[in-house]
Amino acid sequence: MWKTVKLGDVCRIVNGSTPSRKESRFWEDGDVSWFTIDDMREQGRDIFSTAQHVTQSAVEEKKAKVVPENSVLLCCTASIGEAAIARQAMATNQQFNALTPVTEELLCEYLYYVATTLKAKLLSVSGSTTISFVSMGKLKEIEIPLPPLAEQQRIVAKLDSAFAEIDRAIDAVAEKARQAALLRQSAIDNLIEKRGVAITTLRDAIEIKHGFAFRSEFFETEGNMVLLTPGNFEEAGGYRDRGEKQKYYVGECPSEFVLEGGDLLVAMTEQAKGLLGSPIIVPDDGIFLHNQRLGKVQPKKQLSLAWLFHYFNTSTVREQLHQTGTGLKVRHTSPTKIGDLKIKIPPLDEQINVAHTLDSIITEQKNLASHYEKQTEQLIALKSAILAQELQPQQSEAA
Repeated sequence: MWKTVKLGDVCRIVNGSTPSRKESRFWEDGDVSWFTIDDMREQGRDIFSTAQHVTQSAVEEKKAKVVPENSVLLCCTASIGEAAIARQAMATNQQFNALTPVTEELLCEYLYYVATTLKAKLLSVSGSTTISFVSMGKLKEIEIPLPPLAEQQRIVAKLDSAFAEIDRAIDAVAEKARQAALLRQSAIDNLIEKRGVAITTLRDAIEIKHGFAFRSEFFETEGNMVLLTPGNFEEAGGYRDRGEKQKYYVGECPSEFVLEGGDLLVAMTEQAKGLLGSPIIVPDDGIFLHNQRLGKVQPKKQLSLAWLFHYFNTSTVREQLHQTGTGLKVRHTSPTKIGDLKIKIPPLDEQINVAHTLDSIITEQKNLASHYEKQTEQLIALKSAILAQELQPQQSEAA
């Protein structure tokens, strides 16, 4: 018979903390594992090591709390509901609460699987400042189903087996998507870089015009004029509609910074990995504004903007812009550095044909990517369905 128990009755719960970074004695040459969400992103469920470590001084001065192995690490702020299992003694940052079973009737692996289903419950009891968080008191009151130990073992074995098979399928889909992206990139590089004869610098062929510094007090979440930002650029090139995150401008706008459909822009700030030099063709359906740190490409000679779009997506261009960019946290380029790029320009009719061919290849690759994304979503949904089925209480009663 299954029971219903409160987490606080079957677990010792410890909230993590971050020792002051200003105190070198808490960090320098530390040998105590200190867990953050990045370790979970890297390793998955079972955490055997951590990228960061604190010192014994941090533990002795109670700036960090070490929890025993086989504790379930549950995120209770920001990425609420994400979980992992500490497979060695370690401390955690304040995003996580460590749930250590205090009864032999509770397997840590079973507790982990239950924890991954708690997001909705946790969000329903979370407090909210700038981000949601779940207090220790609220967490202790969360109820979970507790079957007999033998049933927990059966559930864990079945879920481990099913999830391993599904994860292999997800990895296979991801590899197909990766190969499709590589084929797309290879096609772009081959068709652009191996055509044309005379090599010249890009500044001889185009000019790059800076955008306007629009005033932030006129930014809104709704409006008629879309303020293009680096967030509207796909890393692999192309326009991205940001949906609810789309930024609009409601102030007066200089007419020269109102874009036309078909204009070509290049991202000169790398606000996401791989974004520097990414191009977009401005859509025809809407009013779009030319924001600063975006370069508008203006040909000096007869050039196909569609062909130039693909030129900016070549591996060589992206690598050169990244290498010559400035800035540590966020890299930037400039019209001058873009002008230093080398280019081979084929005849206009060949540019048009190449652009048409690459457009078709990219459309096919995007369709494949969408198909693979749906496959992945279905596999993840299958995980959730199996989990919900196995954790459905059987003749549950209060403990």
